[in-house]
Amino acid sequence: MDNDDLRRTCTKCKGLYRSSPQVERYRASAGHAGLCEACTRIEQEHAVDEGLALCAAKMLLIDHRFKPPPKP
Repeated sequence: MDNDDLRRTCTKCKGLYRSSPQVERYRASAGHAGLCEACTRIEQEHAVDEGLALCAAKMLLIDHRFKPPPKP
């Protein structure tokens, strides 16, 4: 890697990783400052899973509101 790359410790798994200051600024803007690539990927997958679960819950609520009640 380049000379300006620095060894850093992941704040989640405590593993060492190399990262340049430009990459760290980008990660900080995305809310993943101090995380290695593996932990960043896990955090992103978790966020996607939460978003999908929220979407499914909203779809069920909408479906329940507009579905006619069952006939006796």
